Amino acid sequence: MPKINNYWKAPVKKRHNRTYRRSLTKHNKRIRDKRILAFMAIWFISIAINAVASSSNSFNINGAVIVVEELNSPSGLYSDEAETASFVEQESGAVDTSVAVSLPVMIEIEKSNEIAIRAITKEFDFKWENYIVNLACCEGLLKTDTINDKGNYPVGSRDRGLYGINDYWHTEVLDECAKDLRCSTIWTMNHINNGKQHEFICDKRIRGVEDFYLRCLN
Repeated sequence: MPKINNYWKAPVKKRHNRTYRRSLTKHNKRIRDKRILAFMAIWFISIAINAVASSSNSFNINGAVIVVEELNSPSGLYSDEAETASFVEQESGAVDTSVAVSLPVMIEIEKSNEIAIRAITKEFDFKWENYIVNLACCEGLLKTDTINDKGNYPVGSRDRGLYGINDYWHTEVLDECAKDLRCSTIWTMNHINNGKQHEFICDKRIRGVEDFYLRCLN
């Protein structure tokens, strides 16, 4: 009769611990933590952007500080100012020497300059009235005291006044004339009548655009 090993026991099947099976692995925990951090970072950034946007109440137009007094006014003052600032930066790069001028006052000055230019063109029977007003808007932002010394050739030369008359290429035009509305307009009309309108940088930009000058009045 064979001996019975009393120490032998039948194998016991191990039962899986359900709690262990449902817990996250280290890799999944890292992914979860990264997602939480990314969400919090995006949330903080959005709060910061909203705070800056709501607190900003002024902007700069080529050195001229424009103060926005009525951001929420029904007249849409803020949107008009933003459009003017964008146009100034993209179109001419001119520097306006006026500081802390409110937008309504600036528009009033530009409008009066437009009317004066049109009056001079009629006085001299100039054929291209709209063209020269558009040129004054593109070159000098319809302001007589505009100065641009960026991107010029030769370096250091200045574009002056309503029509950006360069002080190197046109030494015959003194600063007093370049910054005077009547004197500079008469000189520019003669220049255009002599077929030299192509010398103006804005000539190609304003050709065929009848109401380009409205960008300086909005």
